[in-house]
Order: sequence, then C-alpha cells, then structure tokens
Amino acid sequence: MGYNLRQNPAHPNNFTPGRQGATVNKIVVHHAATTDFDGIARTFQNPNRAASAHYGVGRNQNVDQYVQEDNIAWHCGNWDGNKSSIGIENVNKTGGPDWLIDDATFNTLVELCKDIANRNGFGQLVVGKNLFGHKDFMATACPGQLYGRLQQLADAVNSAAGGG
Repeated sequence: MGYNLRQNPAHPNNFTPGRQGATVNKIVVHHAATTDFDGIARTFQNPNRAASAHYGVGRNQNVDQYVQEDNIAWHCGNWDGNKSSIGIENVNKTGGPDWLIDDATFNTLVELCKDIANRNGFGQLVVGKNLFGHKDFMATACPGQLYGRLQQLADAVNSAAGGG
C-alpha cells in the first residue's frame, strides 16, 4: 500500500449503514475546499453536518477513512450516486479561487483509487463510467481543478494496475 491509512470516523448522523442492496461501481472525486487535512474529519464528525465521504487524501501519503466502504457516505448530492459509489475528498494545496491540489496528494489519490478499483472489481477506470467528479452529480464547482485531471487519474490508475 502506497499510503498510510488512519481510521477517523464520521459521526453516525452523517452516513447510512449498509448499501441498501446497491453494488459499489464508481468512484466520485471531490476537493475538500480546505488546506487543513484534519479539518475534513472535523467537518464529518459534526453531528449536524449531514455530509460525509468514505476517504480523505492528504499530503505525505496520508489517507483518512471516515465511512467504511460497506456503508453509504453522503457526498455527491444524489442518492442513487451515493448508494453505489465511494467518495474521496482531497485536501487542497491552496485556497480559492484556484483550489490547487499538490502533486503528492494526487499521487496518493492514484494509489487509493487503484486499491478501491481492485477491491470492487472495476477493471479499468473509465471517466464517465466508473470515475466521476462531484459536479457530474450536482451543480457545484467541486472537484475544482481535479475535474480536468480525471483522465490523467484514470490513466495513472490503469497503468499502475497493469491495465486493470
């Protein structure tokens, strides 16, 4: 594993236990709109937030897991999307309006997506099929500049996985 995984659970008010019969068949990428990696967990630990993600990716190969993969995180603003996806927040290198992502964070995202795709039998990651940005599900600027890098992400994951 090319990252350090830490359990940092979201408050139970902010996700749904189980998958309600849905199968995980996609990854939804987000940017956290913060440069504070630990702030992502604090947000999801607020019992009144009504939002969560499965993972957060930080600098220095750090990954936090907020919601277990067999539960529904509330992340993409679309219930069917939430039920069948894994949501990943990425800490930002800079604030708005650019919300840049550090290369080290992106590289850790590649490793995490490779593991998720392998665990869930996705085969190759394909943008628009099993790899999406948050804005594909609702009107939002998220995942910021990562949206333009989804193909780069898919290519890197597929290359690292030996083609899926």
